[in-house]
Amino acid sequence: MWSFLSSCNLFFKLEFSEDGNDVCYHLTNVKNMWKENLSLSEAFKRVKTLNRLIKFNDDTIKETILRNDPEFVEFKDNELILKYKVDGDPFKFTWKLVQLSADEFLEHFTNPLMFCVEVLAKENEKLKAVIEQKDIEIEQFKIEGNVLRRTTVATLPFDMKAYDERNSKLNSITKDFHEIANTMDFVQKKLKEFEATKSPEAKSPKKSPSTKSKKRSLKTQLYNERLKRLKQDKNKAQYEESEDSEEILKNGT
Repeated sequence: MWSFLSSCNLFFKLEFSEDGNDVCYHLTNVKNMWKENLSLSEAFKRVKTLNRLIKFNDDTIKETILRNDPEFVEFKDNELILKYKVDGDPFKFTWKLVQLSADEFLEHFTNPLMFCVEVLAKENEKLKAVIEQKDIEIEQFKIEGNVLRRTTVATLPFDMKAYDERNSKLNSITKDFHEIANTMDFVQKKLKEFEATKSPEAKSPKKSPSTKSKKRSLKTQLYNERLKRLKQDKNKAQYEESEDSEEILKNGT
């Protein structure tokens, strides 16, 4: 995940290898990108060299180089100098970076960004369809005579037209990027992988029950509720009758 170095308007991302023995540091100003691949053992040696008077354990070193709150930042000649405070002690670290080519910038920044734009646009359309279907479902329940008792949770129908008008500029930009994304092999491959990871229910949602089945289930529900009330009334009447009988016996004695 990208983190922001506010003092110098740069973003960095630190990634550890699967075995945890290597680390890759990416730095970008959104126009260019730099990186350094470093083994953790080399990182620990560098910390010892730059901080000769204080000894830091391995866990502290890993935690500190992940932080985005250095007290001092300087980026010069492809070197990023960072100074932190660790329990009151000064901690210095330097990343010796190499600027990436245009193709590498595309791989590490543009491609993931375009993939996110494409996925969010598609998911937004799916969400709009679900909301629209929910409004139809709610309206159908009202037609069938149902009344919402908790009025505090009532909502107005979603105004799809107003929503699209509010986001017209965003939709226009997204559409332009969609045309570009369609030509990018990386994005199309990632989209297929993304769809494949979804659960079967998400990929093929169950069909909503027909109006007839809805009415049938509603009638069954109403019948059960009416039967329950009748039983309660009957039990209440029997209880009141027994109380009257006891009162008569008391008076009779």
